[in-house]
Amino acid sequence: MGDAGGPRPLLAGVDVGTTSVKAAVFDPAGRPVASAAVPTPTRSSAPGRAEYDPEALWQAAATALRRAVGSLPDADDVAGVAVASMAEAGVAIDRDGVPVAPIVAWYDRRSAAQGHRLVAAVGAERLRALTGLPPQPIYGICKIMWLAENAPEPFARAHTWLNVADYIAYRLSDERATDFSLATRTGALDLRARRWSGEVLDAAGIPVSLFPTLVASGTALGRVTSQAADETGLPPHTVVGAGGHDHICGSLAAGVVDPGRALDSIGTAESLLLPLAAPLATDDGTPRFSQGIHVAGDRSYAAAGIHAGGASIDWVLRLLAGAEDADALLSEAAAVPAGARGVVFAPHVGAPGVVDGKAGALIGLTPDIDRATVVRAVMEGLAVVANDLLDRLVEQAALASRPEVRVIGGGARNALLLSIKAAVAGRPLHRLQVREATSLGAALLGGVAAGTFPDATTAAAGIEMDLREVAPDAADYDAPARRVRALRDLFG
Repeated sequence: MGDAGGPRPLLAGVDVGTTSVKAAVFDPAGRPVASAAVPTPTRSSAPGRAEYDPEALWQAAATALRRAVGSLPDADDVAGVAVASMAEAGVAIDRDGVPVAPIVAWYDRRSAAQGHRLVAAVGAERLRALTGLPPQPIYGICKIMWLAENAPEPFARAHTWLNVADYIAYRLSDERATDFSLATRTGALDLRARRWSGEVLDAAGIPVSLFPTLVASGTALGRVTSQAADETGLPPHTVVGAGGHDHICGSLAAGVVDPGRALDSIGTAESLLLPLAAPLATDDGTPRFSQGIHVAGDRSYAAAGIHAGGASIDWVLRLLAGAEDADALLSEAAAVPAGARGVVFAPHVGAPGVVDGKAGALIGLTPDIDRATVVRAVMEGLAVVANDLLDRLVEQAALASRPEVRVIGGGARNALLLSIKAAVAGRPLHRLQVREATSLGAALLGGVAAGTFPDATTAAAGIEMDLREVAPDAADYDAPARRVRALRDLFG
């Protein structure tokens, strides 16, 4: 690594997402230096189910790191690394670190029966008060219950449950731990006490010993092992830090740390997030509303989301255009007038490969409706629902005014979508120009672990932020929004 007079240390971040696994290297000011991505190796074990082979997922992360680090002039300059990942997915490993079963995808609902039993045992309101989460069967605790009941012999060997980012960090450092932002999404964390909930675990029949040590994001876990260094190209002196939930890491990179700013993270799923000084005492029970712990210091957050936000756009483009014609179709959709000629979309399309029991709806079709109009209707429906969710968050948090909204994720590169969102809200959006914001957030946490920054908030404050404003146009979305809301209430 360079000395005091040499180059500043570099920081690596890994983003294990639903569609791809990315690795990127940044300087401490957040400027990208190198990056690589490989598809997330997903398999369908049965209709309506999706999972990952833990070794294949590790190899994808190692390959992405090796390609990114291998393109650097001097890999020894990498001082720290951390991992962000999808939430609600994890792996049980035995005492030797060997996975005992596949990783069930976050959106897979095979554990529905276990989720219902947990709600019956604890009570929906009590669960929400303890964990900050609306009752759903996708959380880690429900997947653990499913594994215990459906694969008892492998489960008997389980020693530690690790979230996906925790597992990749374990393969890098040989240390078992989880950060609070991912622990939140297991459904087993007492949000306010910041410890594993004995009440939830007793009801689930799962011992607390299965869960790893809780640490703050940015905590130094150890250095890259010699084996991991060989597989990833990272130098053995690189410090591995605790990372976090992908959307929350992205909010760190976007500078959405304190109240007054909000995040719109548009990936396969879309998440709206408000930082909070502390968890809210109560909420109104909205099914899409949740609370959790931020990766920055002792902050919390409130969030709401659309499980198939970006996935809905990918679906309609794939359905009507295919990969070769998507850009042309988006250009055609930009010429369609606001309101999509009366075509209305209620945005619920299941996550890739999984039927989750809900359905979206598309109405107003007539023989003269073309494909561009349908695409615009899908984006308008998503924009209206996301705007309403953010309004609800602001109301719940009792903010005096609507915060500045910063946008990240693959959907942030969709200029038409952002212009529709700004018009629906009647306010500008601010798009973060860094393409891999989640990887950047993870890299900043790696920098905290390596001592490059004293804490995550300082790390975020030092980024050379490149924001582009997306101003609202003069289109009137009042009538289209009313139609979307009416349809959403029936189908969404």
